Order: sequence, then structure tokens, then C-alpha cells
Amino acid sequence: MKGFFSPRRFATVICLLSWLPFLSAQVPRQAFKGWPDKESASNLEEKFVNPPKGYGNVPFFWWPGDTLKIERLREELELLADASTDGLNVSYNHTSFRVDTLENANGHGPCGVASEGEPKVFSPEWRKIWNEFSKECAAKGIGLGMDDYVVAWPGNGGFIDEIRNSPEFKTYPGKLKREKVALSAELKVTPLWSAEVGDSLDIIYVTGSPELHPEYGKKVIEKYFQPFEDSMDEEGLKGMNYFFTDELMYYPTILSWCEGMEEIFRERKGYDILPWLPALFASKDGDVDEEAAKVRMDYSEVVTELVEERYFKPIFDWHYSRGLIYGCDNMGRGLRPLQYMIISGLSAGSPLRGTMLLPGAAASARQRCPAASRICTTAPGHGSRPSTAWGGMLTEECLPDSWTITSSREGLSCACTDCTIRHMADGGNGHRPASISACPTGRI
Repeated sequence: MKGFFSPRRFATVICLLSWLPFLSAQVPRQAFKGWPDKESASNLEEKFVNPPKGYGNVPFFWWPGDTLKIERLREELELLADASTDGLNVSYNHTSFRVDTLENANGHGPCGVASEGEPKVFSPEWRKIWNEFSKECAAKGIGLGMDDYVVAWPGNGGFIDEIRNSPEFKTYPGKLKREKVALSAELKVTPLWSAEVGDSLDIIYVTGSPELHPEYGKKVIEKYFQPFEDSMDEEGLKGMNYFFTDELMYYPTILSWCEGMEEIFRERKGYDILPWLPALFASKDGDVDEEAAKVRMDYSEVVTELVEERYFKPIFDWHYSRGLIYGCDNMGRGLRPLQYMIISGLSAGSPLRGTMLLPGAAASARQRCPAASRICTTAPGHGSRPSTAWGGMLTEECLPDSWTITSSREGLSCACTDCTIRHMADGGNGHRPASISACPTGRI
């Protein structure tokens, strides 16, 4: 042992150790790739001709099917790396509750529960494979991302159900409800507003709904995003580039409420909202006079600010601090402009619908929203209808001085094509390569 620690050997060991950081650094991090910047935005034509790293093909990579094995994933990655693949969007499909009755016997969300694969998505075994695959992606210069399609749908038994079904979220006073009860009836709720109408009492009160819970965004980080980081080593993290929320099922509306809303609204708008609560329930343009329209606009703006502060901004900050992109596809394919309170308080027939947008949407991106972004896609089976996303990496500093987005249509003017890659069942031979088929999806 004395000879092992001779000065010469010691010097050799130190020399080799000094090379380890350098060797490790040769595997490039995929973080920060695909981030917009002002220089790129000011020279878009050239960048479209010669896209920088991070703006190439990013196909969906479907992992259900046969059992996941890192050896086979490496083989598929070799094929994809030679096919100008810039990133991979790992996804899981849903079952059909009409056909897959056994899998959905204990309940399901829209369409059906996730086809969770083997090993089960997010299990310890799955996370080991994810970490190793992310290392391989980093070595190939391919950015890896997770698509929460299906696994984040309420009702499918995933992390979002764990959050929403917890007592503090399930009973959170988060939505206004209006109904008429008989004057002689015993009230089982405490009205925020009431008025006698003949022999009935018209009341507005609060029911449970979690959308404006102050910890919602932080809980999503705790239950979904952070476990990726906690279960990956330093080399595995180098492959991570983004997360993609596909068909976000988060439903704030003009009737959303929260604890302390009276004080919050009064502080931000300077008047009391309680006398004006009936205006929030107007369903037709004829029901809204000039004063009521202003109230609806003001209230919608406050709700949208809270949506950004409590849900999107914590998620954005978590990604931004790590150099990761956060993409978010809206559930309505661009056909439901009120889906996430994007358009402020306009009723269905309003001539202003489609032209006035709140923070997080196109019209306000330059002036007001630090977390606004667009990922424009054309989804399979939906023709050429665009869908938008916000909550990613576009900030005011990234926009050239000449840019001012003034309408939702202008914000939807970008599109690209991509391909879908499915991790196909191999019939037991273990050698079938992934199939690649063209479909109108993509990322910008």
C-alpha cells in the first residue's frame, strides 16, 4: 500500500482527475436550446433558412407498446439522430373507455385512462430508464422533453387528481354559483349576494373549485416537474430541454373566485365587486349594459392576473431558472377563446371577441406578460385549425422593437410540419425499428 501512494502515482491520479470535468463538459447541455432572443427575432428570414440548434424537428415519441428497454431505445435513437431529429417529445396515448372497459372500470377522464406502458410511467423503474435515455439524448445533441398528454388529465388517476382531490384543493372556495330558492326554504349556504324575486330568493354563493388556489402552480411543480430533477443525475439532466403540456385541462372562468377576492378586487380596481356579481352571469349581449360590461372586463382581468400569478408564473419561473422551455397547448384548438380567460369577459356574440386579449395572450405580450409564448400546432385529425400555447420563454426583451401583436389571428400565423414516432410493439422479436409517419404536428 505504501508503494501505491508514491509521489509519481499520486501525480498521475491528480492529472487524470483534473480531466474529468473537461470530459464531462464535452456532453453539451440541451437546456437553453430553442429559446427565442432579440437577435434572432430581428432577422427571422435568415433564421428560418438556417434555423439555430433547438428549432429543428421535434416529433412525438410514443412510449406505450412493448416493454421499454434502454438497449432498444438506444437503437431507435441512432436512427433518429441520423434523421435530423432535434428533439423528442415522449408521449403516452389514452385507452378507450368504450372498448377498454377493464382498464377504465374504476373511472376515467375524457376518452379513457392512459395506456401506461411497462414499466409504468413515472414508476421508479421508468425513471431509471428516463435518466439513462436522457444521457443518450445529450450525447447525440437531441433535446428530450416530456408530454403530459393523458397522464395529466383529471379523472385518470395521475398527479393532477392527487392535487385536486386533496382536502385543501377539493373544498377550496373557488367558483361562483347562482340559483333561486323558495323564500320559505332554509338556506344551507352563505350568499355573497341575494335579492327577492317574487316568492323566490335569487342567491349567488361560492362552491368548491381549485383553479385560483394560491398554491396550485407550486403543487404541480412539486408533484410533476420536480420529481424529474430529483430522480436524475447530473449527466441525465444534460439531455432535458423542455416539458410540454398537451391539452391543458385547467378551467378558470369569469365565475372563478378565491379566498379574499373581495379585498383583492377592491385593491386592484378600486370598487366593491359584491353588488355587481349578477353581471358576471350575463349570458347574452343584451343582458350587459355599459356599466356591467366594464365590471365583466375588470373582473376577468383580475381573474386572469391571479391565474398567471398563482398557476402559470410559478411553473414558468421553475423552467426559466433551469433553461428549460415550457410549452402549453390549449384544449380548444384555438376555437374556444375563453378557455383560459384569454379574452376578457366578452360574451359569445360580442363583436370584440377575438380582438381583445389579456396577459398571456398575443395582444398583451409586449406590454404585460413576462411569461407569454406561442407554440403553434396543427393537431392530427383537426385539419388546419391552429392551437396556441402560452407560458413559455418569450419575453419583452426577445421581441424586436418593430413587433406588436394585435390580434389572436396574428398570433396564430406560424405553423410547421413534423412527424410522429411510435414505439411500436415488436411481436417479441425485439428488433423492429420505430415507424415514422408524416402528420401535421410541430413546434416552433
